[in-house]
Amino acid sequence: MSPKTKKFADLAAPLYADPERRDRIAAEKQAVLAAMRLAELRESRGLTQLQLAEQLGVSQVNVSRIERAEDTQLSTISRYVQGLGGHLKLRAIFDDERTVALSLPATDTAQV
Repeated sequence: MSPKTKKFADLAAPLYADPERRDRIAAEKQAVLAAMRLAELRESRGLTQLQLAEQLGVSQVNVSRIERAEDTQLSTISRYVQGLGGHLKLRAIFDDERTVALSLPATDTAQV
């Protein structure tokens, strides 16, 4: 490695040293992974973004925003899944292994 080249780990170390920043990075990573799963789910159902947008009564751009994690509200994800013909279940899981089912309000798919 040349003297001007630095390892990514060395460049990222200051970012991960701050617990708040580390938590924000982890949350953003989870949001991106969740959005990627939405796109994969849509594709596995054989739908394009445009087809799903028509199903939801929104623009293709809105579907793209959801999939890029620019809009990660739970109500939006719930409507997205409903547009694919499914429904979303939400559970809170605690360190003591206790799981609590949380209910989602009924949504109108045309409001994504």
